[in-house]
Amino acid sequence: MVYLLTRPTDDTTLLVIQWLINFKKDFERLSFINDFLKLNFKSDVINLKSDSDLYSSTNSFYFNGGNLTVPPLPIEDKELNLQISRFLENEAKTIFSFLGSENLMNKTFGLNPASEFKINKLKVLKEASKVGFIIPPSEVVITKKALQHCKNKWGRIINKSIDNGIRINTSQIILSGQQTIEVTDEIINGMAEEFLPSFIQKLVEKEFEIRVFYFQKDIHAVAIFSQSDEQTRIDGRQDNHDNPIRQVPFDLPEDLKMKISTLMENVGLNYGSLDFIYTTDQQYCFLEVNPYGQYGFLSSAGNFYIEKKIAEYL
Repeated sequence: MVYLLTRPTDDTTLLVIQWLINFKKDFERLSFINDFLKLNFKSDVINLKSDSDLYSSTNSFYFNGGNLTVPPLPIEDKELNLQISRFLENEAKTIFSFLGSENLMNKTFGLNPASEFKINKLKVLKEASKVGFIIPPSEVVITKKALQHCKNKWGRIINKSIDNGIRINTSQIILSGQQTIEVTDEIINGMAEEFLPSFIQKLVEKEFEIRVFYFQKDIHAVAIFSQSDEQTRIDGRQDNHDNPIRQVPFDLPEDLKMKISTLMENVGLNYGSLDFIYTTDQQYCFLEVNPYGQYGFLSSAGNFYIEKKIAEYL
């Protein structure tokens, strides 16, 4: 049996499911954590002394979504609803983590969202440098003076999240995701003298971006010509739907592929999306690896049929 824990709506997962049907594999798709947990309660109880049948060696798992979500609660007060939902999510994650300890899993695609494993962007950059990647000059700063020093030293600088973005959901604000922005003199002038740690990098001029998909040593890449639109020059994720970015298959040099495999092994990932830029001086510059990175657009742009390969693996 293949168990898929994903977002309630996800077109890429649907393509994987189509291939599972083609291969005549049994599967069950679940969108909420409590749906997944119910499979373990055979007799309304989980026996702590025995392993769950769900995690037998005959089963495989597909995770694509990143978060374990408790369904909406029938509570009118939005703030109370939010706080209780977070509490229940943490309770459920603890159970899920107990049931799904990684040594019980046979085949897994994606990062178990209840796992204690976590990617640290700063450690990944350091590890990438060790394996031979070029990385942008980077610093973590906490004062306006230090930020201005970076600007004076590097010319143009950018800021991005240290972790995996922000997630805020209140009765007044809904904010989710991450973005890379250029830090201008105007922004610096309006900042306080001290602030919480912020991640700063030199803005490296690029000819195009490269998105790489890695799974079980299988590597695919597309070139993304984000420089063709002002809206996507700094952050290619800010796609202009009226003028879509050109994306084409891209052949990576063999030595770069070897470094990618080494990096992914060293950080403990068998799956992920890696971001590079090809600089104006013809260098491959590593930016980051994302264990939750989406691969659907890359599979389509390159006719790679990644969904088929994932279904075969599961």
